Amino acid sequence: MALINKTLSTEIETVFLATSKEYSFLSSSVVKEIARFGGSVDHLVPNHVAQEIYKCYARNQPQD
Repeated sequence: MALINKTLSTEIETVFLATSKEYSFLSSSVVKEIARFGGSVDHLVPNHVAQEIYKCYARNQPQD
């Protein structure tokens, strides 16, 4: 966005403000990708949802 704004006018300044997590948008794709690569999603979703996600990805892991 900042780059596009600069192409529109060199006088445009872009400021980014990060919100607190309770007001931010959480994409399910991000949660699934974290879980798929073995990361923890406990802090992103309720415990019962996290447990189901872990079960789903444990089933999809190749067996050695």
